[in-house]
Amino acid sequence: MSVSAGDFLESARRLLSHSEEMDQRNVASRAYYAAFHASRQLMAQCVVSMEIPSELDPSARIKHARLMGWMSGIRPDAAKPDQDETRKAIQRLGPILRSAYQFRELADYQITQSFPPEQAAQTFEQCERLLARIEAIHTRLTPP
Repeated sequence: MSVSAGDFLESARRLLSHSEEMDQRNVASRAYYAAFHASRQLMAQCVVSMEIPSELDPSARIKHARLMGWMSGIRPDAAKPDQDETRKAIQRLGPILRSAYQFRELADYQITQSFPPEQAAQTFEQCERLLARIEAIHTRLTPP
């Protein structure tokens, strides 16, 4: 059995209603991993369909910072002006993923600090929006 980025997000959504701090920490972690896996899939699609170069192998283990850097580093290509809006949309996703990553790090590693439900909810909302934006880009890149 395999899972999808959406499955991670749904797991986070179910945990949102739980009041235990550990559940709130898991909301941030699961939501971030939904965004991370969706971003990896987006990168793989862009490398093929848009011929956006990447030194990262989408099928290999990818370090989080390198994926965020790839997203944030995408620039318009004068030879492909029809891709400008898509490239800008991907570039805007990098800081959102980085913010979610920082919340996930707090949730997973800073266990002596409290992790309030507001942080979990903020991370979830960021990641939910990021997945929606990635889905819109996927739709734009997928031929009818």
